[in-house]
Amino acid sequence: MVPPAWATLINPDIVINPWDMEELIDVLKSSGAYTKKEIVNSILERDEESFPFLARLATSQEYWRSGSVDVWAPICAIHLLAKMKHIRRN
Repeated sequence: MVPPAWATLINPDIVINPWDMEELIDVLKSSGAYTKKEIVNSILERDEESFPFLARLATSQEYWRSGSVDVWAPICAIHLLAKMKHIRRN
């Protein structure tokens, strides 16, 4: 059983299945400005797979207008999109 995304924030020893992009994006959304480097690297390593998820985060009014930790999601997504290799190649 894969632990919920928020479990890694409580217990850093929990490892999220590296093949589940939705879980990685959920962690990104719930981490605010304090996303673990391992999560960021996992997302960047699979840039073509993560691109649609990050593009939605960056453009969703839901997150830009949020008053909670979710407000960091589009900001983090924009930074990750800027680091993606396949976007820079095109």
